Amino acid sequence: MQLMNLGKRALDKYRQYRIKQDLRAYVEKTPSVPLPADGPAVVAMLCSHWFLNEGIAALKSLYRFLPAALPLHFHDDGTLTARDGARLRRHFPGLRLIGRAQADAEVLAHLRARGLERCLGLRLPFAPRSHKREYKPALKLFDFVWFAQGKAVLSLDSDILFHQPPLEILGELERLPPGQFFRYNQDINLSFSYRLPEMEALVGRPMPARFNSGLLLSRNEPETFGHYERFLAAGLELVSPWHIEQTLVALHAASHDHRPLPERYDVLYRLARKGKEQERSVVSQHYCDWSRAYFYPHFKELVFPRLVEGARKSGNA
Repeated sequence: MQLMNLGKRALDKYRQYRIKQDLRAYVEKTPSVPLPADGPAVVAMLCSHWFLNEGIAALKSLYRFLPAALPLHFHDDGTLTARDGARLRRHFPGLRLIGRAQADAEVLAHLRARGLERCLGLRLPFAPRSHKREYKPALKLFDFVWFAQGKAVLSLDSDILFHQPPLEILGELERLPPGQFFRYNQDINLSFSYRLPEMEALVGRPMPARFNSGLLLSRNEPETFGHYERFLAAGLELVSPWHIEQTLVALHAASHDHRPLPERYDVLYRLARKGKEQERSVVSQHYCDWSRAYFYPHFKELVFPRLVEGARKSGNA
């Protein structure tokens, strides 16, 4: 039985490797996306070496629908290699690749200078042999805001694909709201680190419904980090540690201009369960959890042909 389990695990790892290699082959056939150095907003993604192919695929599925390309802030989680950087610059000439060393130096210095000890503890990288696991989503929480320097940020996780023009997002980008605002993906369930009644009591108002930070158009300020510190210091019981990043953003968003994106910006095949007609209306799909297995075939069959066709029509093939 033990040998059978070992064999199954080895086979699963080989299949995952083959899928990664096949996805890379398709990604490498896609046209490059030249990017401007400046714009009214920035696109931001945090990505690892392991999911770099997915990250490039996700970004290209988005950029094909933007009427004018936006600057890209690509945040290294600390695992990207020099070759990864070269690939990214080939696929996205003009991008801003933010290395982990630079991010740590700037963001940690800012948090220390302001005495935000709880934020610092959340963002601090741990030593390689530490028994603690580093919380990578903290880079989304702090670094996206820090490096955007007050500009609006359209952030997306590396497991999202866009299948139709995101008209609501494009409309918001045309007339960016003043001040801080949040347009967010709706999750299929509540995914917060604290209990909802305690969160609403803390901020004195209802929380954004089913807030998911995987796809988020927002404008935030480094001054917000002080609010995160207050939330972390409130002593609420931590019931789901993994979701602390989107919980803190949602707590802050509750007091500002916030609105969910329509359900057509899907998460975990919510619309597919409502019938084929609803499934066909999907603008973007967040392939998290078990649905990640569908990311590669959907990129290959639904996104890649249109990327190549669009390049051919524009003469960039």
